[in-house]
Amino acid sequence: MITYIDTSSFFKLLVLEDGTDRVEKLWTEAEDIAAARLLQVEAHSALAQGRRLGHLSNLQASRARNLFEALWAEVIIVEQTPRIAEKACELALIVNLRALDAIHLASAIEVGASIVTSADRRLILAAEQIGFAVVDPLD
Repeated sequence: MITYIDTSSFFKLLVLEDGTDRVEKLWTEAEDIAAARLLQVEAHSALAQGRRLGHLSNLQASRARNLFEALWAEVIIVEQTPRIAEKACELALIVNLRALDAIHLASAIEVGASIVTSADRRLILAAEQIGFAVVDPLD
């Protein structure tokens, strides 16, 4: 069984925040974890923003990047394809998703995930609407 993880959940593995314990449990219990390549960019952008805003020191950001690389090596990476882009366009219209959330959900469909985890309420609701089991680390 594949669990699809979006950036809002994955980031909780890099930086201690509300929901970290739930995502860590999910990570260790999952058979396989998948994510869109998009997560790689979003996570690094979030780390840079945390550093810019003073929420993370340079050392914390560096450690988080190292942890990212170790965790990322365990992920089934879903590459963006024309098929995923087309599905994301469809999802954006059908379940009213923002562009990047639609790409995440289309990637979960493409990889055959059974579970989607996200701390983004809109993405969780859309995933439930189309039949995924969901895990919101903030619940």
